[in-house]
Amino acid sequence: MYKDIIRKIWQEELGLSDLSDKEDFFDLGGHSLIMARVQIQIKEKIGFEMPMDDLFRYSSIEKISAFILAKEGMEENCSAGLFHSKNALVS
Repeated sequence: MYKDIIRKIWQEELGLSDLSDKEDFFDLGGHSLIMARVQIQIKEKIGFEMPMDDLFRYSSIEKISAFILAKEGMEENCSAGLFHSKNALVS
């Protein structure tokens, strides 16, 4: 779902037209200043505030997309009352 949006952001910021979802941002020539612009674009286009340290940790399109989906799932479960302290599942 988010892979296409993130891919487009990377293409624009890195100046590349063809990217694999598994390629590492830094192997493609990315650096911290470009990553800061990517962070802003993710916030503007997806509405998710991705912490900078997580962008460095999950440095592929595939991993960033999975991270966002996982975080959104955790928030939905918490707001639905499915999780209790320390993410323990409650019935």
